[in-house]
Amino acid sequence: MRTPNTTLMNSTVTNETLYNGTFYNATYNTTNVSHNNQRNTVFREGHSSEEEFWQYKVLDISAGFHDFGSLKGHLVICLLITWIIVYLCVIKGIRSSGKVVYVTATLPYVLLTVILVRSLTLPGSVDGVIFFLKPDFPSLLNSQVWIQAAIQVFYSMGIGWGIHITLSSFNKFNNNCYRDAFMLTLAGEGTSVFAGLVVFSALGFMAHSANMPVADIVKSGPGLGFIAYPQALAQMPYSNIWAVLFFLALFTVGLDSQFAFTETVSVYLEASFPRLGSRRALFRALLAAFGFFASLVFCTRGGVYLFQLIDWYCAAFSPILFTLLTCVTVSWVYGAERFCRDIEMMIGRTVPFYIRFCWCFMSPILSAVLLVTSLVTYVPPTYGDYEYPWYAATVGWMFACSSLIPLVVVGILVVWKSPGDSLYQKVLSSVKPTNDWQPSSKRDIYQSEVPFLDPKSHQTNDRNIKGSFSQRILVNIGCRKEAV
Repeated sequence: MRTPNTTLMNSTVTNETLYNGTFYNATYNTTNVSHNNQRNTVFREGHSSEEEFWQYKVLDISAGFHDFGSLKGHLVICLLITWIIVYLCVIKGIRSSGKVVYVTATLPYVLLTVILVRSLTLPGSVDGVIFFLKPDFPSLLNSQVWIQAAIQVFYSMGIGWGIHITLSSFNKFNNNCYRDAFMLTLAGEGTSVFAGLVVFSALGFMAHSANMPVADIVKSGPGLGFIAYPQALAQMPYSNIWAVLFFLALFTVGLDSQFAFTETVSVYLEASFPRLGSRRALFRALLAAFGFFASLVFCTRGGVYLFQLIDWYCAAFSPILFTLLTCVTVSWVYGAERFCRDIEMMIGRTVPFYIRFCWCFMSPILSAVLLVTSLVTYVPPTYGDYEYPWYAATVGWMFACSSLIPLVVVGILVVWKSPGDSLYQKVLSSVKPTNDWQPSSKRDIYQSEVPFLDPKSHQTNDRNIKGSFSQRILVNIGCRKEAV
């Protein structure tokens, strides 16, 4: 559906509105124009026909956060199909999802490579690539740029979500986790750069066709994948083919992420309640059904407002906080020296000094600075030109804090059940390794990469915190050995 405020690129149609497959004259169709003007608060002047199709036809967006409206049938069907696929892929746990990932993880690279090669043959694509790669030094002085870049790392790497801990638990005991960490970092950030080349090469062609600067074409968030890039694909020869390839790549990338999140939740619940593991197929079917019904709210006419709100608060604060707590817990509560001895027992090599320094200082400090800066520079959420009502911020902070509830509840229970006569003794006991802290199986103990290392040295009595705070710092960064 196209309204009179629509800007068309390379089109001669100027004064018609498309509604339900039929063209109407926008001058005389006052009913449609009035209906559309109620929604134009999310648009800037001169929005494109692709943007209007996304907002009005696909989302059928409502007037605001206060109006969720009815469910959209085509969105519900797409959501149902997605959850069915997710369930079929995780039905047998890591044995099924691990095999599916071979396809869903490699197919996007093939599809994006094809699109990139095609985009680079079009005029203006090089300008888009240069815009993507050329640094804008004045912008580097803006703290918000660095915050957004750091948050993007949390997205691309999956830091702070618990995914890596869950999936790595399926590795062999002597798996080279040190190598995997480097490969994951290079692959994650390399993929971000590669995807940027694909997107901006097409946007460069789009800017050339519209005779506009690339900066005026670029969007962020969902608008990049569902508005800006489809605009570029629509102007390519054989546009339907490239559109199918692009959205197939997006779909497989989304499936990969959903596999990981679903597996993380499933593994945790099955480990906490062993009876669920014996009925894995049924339990995961119920979990997928719960995910489907909980997501139905996003399929309403106002669902995109809630989506933006949750993304604004939950994804920007919780992963950073959990990463900070993880760094402090591993490096200073458990102890980086002990953690390094655990890794040495597994892979047969020590952890370099600079890695220890990052664990103990760089990562916690950067995470804390990022968290504080995100809170200080906080601005209320918006969706396009639409501004949320005052109570939306309260709802958003409730979502952001909801992830802290299990942390607080479990922490209180652990302290309560820990031995000790006073609260101080209980807290001190709760942060010490338990008596059964060692490799989970005897086979892992005797197949250790450091066979001369006595597994009993990994138990509580020999792993208590010793020395002053300054001595602990030297021990953690490897400048002094702890007596064991």
